[in-house]
Amino acid sequence: MKIISLNFFSVLHGHTADVKAIAFARHRDDLLASCSYDNSIRMWLDDGEDWISVQTLENAHDSSVWDCRWASAFDSTLISVSDDRALKVWRTQSQDDTAASFVNIAIFNQAHARPIYSVDAFLDGDSYFIVTAGGDNAIRFFRLFQDDSNDKNIATLSPLITKANAHSCDINCVRFHPKQPSSRFASAGDDATIRIWSSSSLSFP
Repeated sequence: MKIISLNFFSVLHGHTADVKAIAFARHRDDLLASCSYDNSIRMWLDDGEDWISVQTLENAHDSSVWDCRWASAFDSTLISVSDDRALKVWRTQSQDDTAASFVNIAIFNQAHARPIYSVDAFLDGDSYFIVTAGGDNAIRFFRLFQDDSNDKNIATLSPLITKANAHSCDINCVRFHPKQPSSRFASAGDDATIRIWSSSSLSFP
């Protein structure tokens, strides 16, 4: 592929402070999520002419929202982490996956001892597996699963394992391998290192 030129065709306004992360939806190609220092998460929809703000989750967290990631290519599950040390999960209420109907379906407060800077997730069977990392130098894993009520807007976050001192300083980013998420992931920190983890170096449930 030869790229001749790059031109932006849309500038999105709405956040009132630094935008910390953006994520295109994996289950549809017309939806974008953004999170910000203003504590909010915004949903943006491509209406065919421009990207428009269709929902603002005001005070989605009690402090800066550092990262947000879509959990799978099969549904609207969005995961966010924050300076408030909480891990939150969001999903649309509507049956037709309307982009403007996201609600909080699960929360795990004090998921880390310090701010959480990064999150990633993947779907395996009926459960989502989530990895988080932050200012306490730790990497943590959680499982998200539906409650027995069969209500898609009620779910439970359960902690799995913690890797303490995964880096010697803040961990800024953690990502699952796109093809081998259950056995491999990478992390990057303020200690100027990138670490590749596998089942041989960290047992993943």
